[in-house]
Amino acid sequence: MEFNKIEHLKKLSIPFLEVIPYYNNGSIQFNLHSYSLPGFFDRYKDKVDQAIIKYLFPIYEDAIREKVERRINEEELLTLKLQAVKALKKELNSKKIYNDFIHSQDNWGKITSRIKAYKSTVNRTEPLDDIKYINNSKNKYLVGETAYSSYLILSEQNLLYGMLKDLLHHLNISALIGGWSDSTKENIVGFELQLPDYSQLSDAARMLIINKLEDFEQRFDNKIASIIQPK
Repeated sequence: MEFNKIEHLKKLSIPFLEVIPYYNNGSIQFNLHSYSLPGFFDRYKDKVDQAIIKYLFPIYEDAIREKVERRINEEELLTLKLQAVKALKKELNSKKIYNDFIHSQDNWGKITSRIKAYKSTVNRTEPLDDIKYINNSKNKYLVGETAYSSYLILSEQNLLYGMLKDLLHHLNISALIGGWSDSTKENIVGFELQLPDYSQLSDAARMLIINKLEDFEQRFDNKIASIIQPK
């Protein structure tokens, strides 16, 4: 993505992820090239902290209470904290946890945009299940199928214009230039959309939490070492 476009998106506080595809052992994978998620991690910091406390307390409650009753010293308490951090880091190092967490948040970070035919009136909304192209001897037309019924899709050009105009504000879109065998004139024959990859987002969240846990781990290690071998 061009520098000017990145700065423009950041200035408008529009979240984005830019990934670059590459082949690896016959499969397509992606590298995170640039991203801007203003306030994303700050927004969920308290939830992560609460989840860590909720996860740790039941595991180590009995052991901690037993040690407290025997008047544990500072070294023993730090050792327990270090063990807890290491156990949690091992548990949270799984990518599946973050993928499940991100995909479970159905509405976060999503922008709702309504595109409709010019001067039309909306009576209600229904989840769209499928779109079919009908081509018979008399007519060619599009049909949208919902859970409740089937409907003709009218004003296709008008709707396409509205959709592309809106998506240009949120995604990188490339025009596919080409034509047909019976014509030498080039036209736009399609579009290529660069969509965010949730796996990249889960990796960023995972590394943020693991790095924080490693920081705690190092601090506890240093503190224990200073107690065992005081200066």
